[in-house]
This record gives sequence, structure tokens and C-alpha cells, in this order.
Amino acid sequence: MSKNAFIEHCRALPHVTEDIKWKKDLVFSVGQKMFAVFNLDDVTQFSFKSTPAMFGTLTAIAGIVPAPYAARFNWVLVTTPKALSQKMLKTLLTESYELVAAGLPAKVGKELGLETQQSQSRRSTMTQRSKK
Repeated sequence: MSKNAFIEHCRALPHVTEDIKWKKDLVFSVGQKMFAVFNLDDVTQFSFKSTPAMFGTLTAIAGIVPAPYAARFNWVLVTTPKALSQKMLKTLLTESYELVAAGLPAKVGKELGLETQQSQSRRSTMTQRSKK
């Protein structure tokens, strides 16, 4: 899978928007929150959000480093796409999308038609409380 295939994968996810930020980065967002950034100057580099547990695992792999300015939010920078299989990178991009979508405010998620785990959890908790 080429970088263009990774970009097309991001474009295919529901409710995704894209724009150019900082004059050189193609940014993919859901609900106006970024989940992936592709460096247009260097086609081999892109970054995405990960879970805290995966952040440590991923950054231990040669070719994947903490993302500058965003590592504290568990973003990683892939400097060598061959560091992981194409299937794994596609899965990680999807997980990044899902992480960001799950963290959206309930109102935004509802407006986008996204059923986030967070809102499902809230409803479940409220239903359990109302049954008591």
C-alpha cells in the first residue's frame, strides 16, 4: 500500500474532512479534530494518534518516533512506512480515527451521526441508574 493508499483510506472513513495546515501538511479530521497528518514535503512521513499503551509499543519500533509537538497527546510519527506492515498501518489509522471520534462531545457526535463508545457508555450508566 502506497502513501496514496493510506490517504485514500483516511478519505474513505465516515464524516472525514481534510485540509492543508501549516502550508505543508495534509490533515484529516473528524468533528474538526485531527486524527492523521501527512507531510506533503516528504511523502514517507505521516503521523496519527494512538492509545497510551500503543504509543510506547510503537515508538519502540525503528522508524516510528514520538510526533514533534504532539507526543504528549500520544501521537506518533512514522518516518519509515516499512516499519510496520501496510495492513497494520491501515488498522492504526482507523484506530486513530475511532479514538478521536470517541472523544468528540456528544452533541458533535450526534450531529455527525456517530455513535461513540463514550456516549454509549453514558447511556448505559444512566439506564442502570434509572432502574434502581
